[in-house]
Amino acid sequence: MLHLKTLQKVAASDGEFGEMFGPILIGYIIMLFLYSLALAQTVVYLRRSAGDSIRIKTAVVALWIVDNAHATIAIVGMYTYLVKLHGNINGVGLTSWTIGAQVYMTGLSDMIVRSVYAHRIWRLGNTSRMLPALVVCLSALTLVTGLIYGVALAGGLSWAESRVIDWCGYIGDACEIIADAIIAFIMTHLLLRLRSGLPERSPILQTILSYTINTGLLTCLLVTASLILFVISPHSSAGLAMYIVLSKLYINALLGTLNARHQFEIGQTEDNIPVFTTHIALATEGVAPDNTPDTTVEYSRCWEVPTSI
Repeated sequence: MLHLKTLQKVAASDGEFGEMFGPILIGYIIMLFLYSLALAQTVVYLRRSAGDSIRIKTAVVALWIVDNAHATIAIVGMYTYLVKLHGNINGVGLTSWTIGAQVYMTGLSDMIVRSVYAHRIWRLGNTSRMLPALVVCLSALTLVTGLIYGVALAGGLSWAESRVIDWCGYIGDACEIIADAIIAFIMTHLLLRLRSGLPERSPILQTILSYTINTGLLTCLLVTASLILFVISPHSSAGLAMYIVLSKLYINALLGTLNARHQFEIGQTEDNIPVFTTHIALATEGVAPDNTPDTTVEYSRCWEVPTSI
């Protein structure tokens, strides 16, 4: 018969296990679902990307590689904690390299996506390099803090000891919020510049507004929620789970934007438009023969990358 103190210890450990790994498990399920969407959107893009710049294609392929590595590491992590270490109270109480690697992969993926948007802002928005450079710097700082956090977790700390490096999560999330706010503000400004030349109920404008507001707001809210949970619930993995999911939203946003561009070009503005899209870049240089801005042309131009870049 087990001693009463042993039973109490096991019960307490089970409660801590559920609090720590329950949110991460839910986050993994959501992440893998979004991963499947990103994989499908990648296939769709590669089939339609014949006229795109090699730089855009390279960014998409790089994101695909990072995304696959992230999903693979997540599966290994789930197997390690839920199967290999099942019943091992001491083992599940320590951090693993899989958790740290996922944090770093998330930061790397997010930096690639934001760098693409920062480059588009600079090329199409006729703005100075200061704001795009700030977006890249904030993303790089997020990547560095993610690397520090990931290396520390890979060292096999106890979950209690890992609280010492929570400052990395605070700084990383704060930088992401600022970077996303800058991107959303500039993209909204570019959109409003175009709005004056369009009919009030233009379906293209309605769709782009919906993309920008809905998904842009979703990503900002997710980062904010992750930061809040890191602060108010340090003994739970809810904040970490939200952060891990974040990269899949960014990837789907970029791929959805690229695929939506092709659909606008062929006039499919109402059917089969990807859900997870955000940060639509618009320019206002093109004018149709009747002096009305040609939104289809401009939407296409906003993702053309000259070979001289």
